[in-house]
Amino acid sequence: MALNCSLTSPDGLEPVLLPGEKIFLLTESTHLRLSSPALSLVLEAKGRGFLSNQRILFLSPSPKLRSLSCPLHQITDGLLAQPLFGANRWEAKFRPAPGGNLEPPPPTASSSSGGEGEGEAGDGMVDIKMWFDQGQTYEWYVSVEELRERLGAGRAGAHFEDLPVYSPPTPTRDTSSSSPAPASGPRRDPPSHRPTEAEFEAAAVAQAAEQQQQQRRASLGQGEGGDGGVGLGRGEAPPAYER
Repeated sequence: MALNCSLTSPDGLEPVLLPGEKIFLLTESTHLRLSSPALSLVLEAKGRGFLSNQRILFLSPSPKLRSLSCPLHQITDGLLAQPLFGANRWEAKFRPAPGGNLEPPPPTASSSSGGEGEGEAGDGMVDIKMWFDQGQTYEWYVSVEELRERLGAGRAGAHFEDLPVYSPPTPTRDTSSSSPAPASGPRRDPPSHRPTEAEFEAAAVAQAAEQQQQQRRASLGQGEGGDGGVGLGRGEAPPAYER
């Protein structure tokens, strides 16, 4: 962890990235508070937070805390605090880097022989708390933990699950050269027998004869009497009768 040691742009609002570094999350209007009993340190500032694949960065126009840089592998005890009263915050512990303007004082004989509480105060760790006015507390917490996990797994020599290996499809035997492919399209039934012209004429003659027979029956039916015989008109002779 280094205080006021990060390379920034001339206006102090953008960091100069390290080789292979990539910014994953940027937070505006971020309030930061540093405290360390061992260093008798309490610093507060408001600025911008940056989370990259290598470190946490904080840039501020405050003269006391212009920049803060902390490698991800130096973070311990990160947690998402959700108090009953007040805004949510992210907090963690850092160990200052040598030459980072946050070196702990040399231990004294009294501190080395002190109790457990004095040992915790003299461990040289720095507490950090961050509040996000734009409601990115949970997103920041999750992103930090995920990047720390990946970074730790990489340092330990572990590897993530490999992607599935692509297997080309098994080539099939091409039979198009040996036998022709069946023709595509709807199936058609073979054509049925088509009547000849003579058959058409015979059917027409039979139909005309049937119509004449029906007309004759109809005319005979109109002249029938009540006794079932054939009705004759007045002065008419029965058919086929010769005087």
